[in-house]
Amino acid sequence: MSSGPPIIKLSPAPRPVRNPLIAVALSLLLPGVGLLYLGAIGPALVVIGTWVALRPVLAVLLAFGAIDVGPWYFADLSLDAVLRVVAGVISFVWARRTASAPLPVVPPGVYGLTLLASLLLRMLASTQLQKVVPVVELSADAFGLRQGEYVQVRKVPPENGVLAVYLLDTVDAGPQNPTAPVKRDAYLGRIVAVSSEGLRIEGRDASVSADDFLGEALGVILSNRPDGGGLDWSRVGAKPTVEAR
Repeated sequence: MSSGPPIIKLSPAPRPVRNPLIAVALSLLLPGVGLLYLGAIGPALVVIGTWVALRPVLAVLLAFGAIDVGPWYFADLSLDAVLRVVAGVISFVWARRTASAPLPVVPPGVYGLTLLASLLLRMLASTQLQKVVPVVELSADAFGLRQGEYVQVRKVPPENGVLAVYLLDTVDAGPQNPTAPVKRDAYLGRIVAVSSEGLRIEGRDASVSADDFLGEALGVILSNRPDGGGLDWSRVGAKPTVEAR
């Protein structure tokens, strides 16, 4: 009596495992992406939502005077870094704890769409913030602030005594941009009168249109060293010097 074919016992195929170090690296690159890599969609959306909302929340606090321009700037940098580290730690722990669990089934394209949506939301939030607390580059020294420094502005009604940031058209010398022969420069000045014709700025003969009034200057958000030696961190948060009238 002939025996049948031998039965071959196959060992189960190795289950794919997410690398915890890759999850940490992705989280440091962009908070929440490491959790996306692990298939933890819900926690990833929470972390990404926190990252997107962080700067707008700080900007609203700045606009209402709850925090100052210096703390706003450093809080934005430090909290962003802290969120990345926390997301990395969560991703590492998540990867280790779920090492023996089956990988979640994630529909194709969820990773890419979620990442793209988070970046677009962050860009949209930054664009909208420019309407609430704009950042402009000064075109001339004034009130203790230097030409070329980036100044944080707060939207306020134009009133007498407000240290205003306003725009003026100047001829754009040179052929760098032939489609825009006129450029808009930002200046700092004190409002001495408000009328239907516009704003009267101290030391300036012509009136400034109300549409060219950006708001009140809060302080320096970014400054370069005069000698070209890089960023001047000591100037971050520097306030305009308002002389006695």
